[in-house]
Parts: sequence; structure tokens; C-alpha cells
Amino acid sequence: MERQAFYDDLAAYIRKAAEERGVDDSVVTFTEDSNLFDVGLANSYSMVNLLMYVEQLLRVSVDVTDHDPETFFSMRGMYDSLAEQAPR
Repeated sequence: MERQAFYDDLAAYIRKAAEERGVDDSVVTFTEDSNLFDVGLANSYSMVNLLMYVEQLLRVSVDVTDHDPETFFSMRGMYDSLAEQAPR
């Protein structure tokens, strides 16, 4: 999956998931480098669901023990760490 397509798809997922949890994301600005926890769009529970979605997007298996936890705090960190594992 191309980087920009990943960012666009994941950003839409993050906004939808935040809305479902009652987070008013209309005032939240985030980019691929934003720490999703710091901007209020992720918490420990939602991160599990988010990583499952990333697995589907990239068609990879995510083993969080293989990475520094901060890898998963931003969309760029996830893509940079996991895209190379995706099947071509």
C-alpha cells in the first residue's frame, strides 16, 4: 500500500473511531507525525483496535514486542515500521 493511501485511510479510521468513543475530533488537527495519544485520538483500548486495522490495511501481522512502543504512536511510525513487511 502506498504511503499516502495508508495515511488517508488510517486517518479516516481514526476519526471515525474517535467519534464513536465520543471524542469531538472536529477540533483536533493531526498529521502523520502526530502522537495520537497526545492529541486525544487514541487510548490503550482504541490502540488495540487501531493496530488490528493496520494489520488489515498492510496485510501484516503486528507483534508489538518486536518494536519500541512509540513506533505505534504515529501513523508515520506505523507505516515506516510495518510497510516493509507487507506482501508485494
